[in-house]
Amino acid sequence: MSEIFNFNRLGENCELIGNVTWTGDTYIGGKIQGNVFIEKGTLYVEETGVIVGDIHAQDIVIRGKIVGNISAKNKIVAQSPAGLEGKIISGKLSVFPGAKLRLSAQVGSKDSLHT
Repeated sequence: MSEIFNFNRLGENCELIGNVTWTGDTYIGGKIQGNVFIEKGTLYVEETGVIVGDIHAQDIVIRGKIVGNISAKNKIVAQSPAGLEGKIISGKLSVFPGAKLRLSAQVGSKDSLHT
């Protein structure tokens, strides 16, 4: 039996106030004021996307703006013209030229910091 692939989208003209949980890849082009939890998927914050709140996901790709604490189990990718402000915790962090960051970061496993 094959697995059904889920994806979610909050469009550019949408605004959501409150905490949300989605399963599957999620694309944010609108605005969210609240915490975002992504189960089993990647969060894509598009260039028009804005999130003010904490984020928890496996992977996060950012081109929009985030103000809050960001936690990714695997990786965070900040592409131009991303704007990030807050604290990040992630296994890996990639920052492309043009991305703007004002944050504190913990990247990599705790074990790798002691080798």
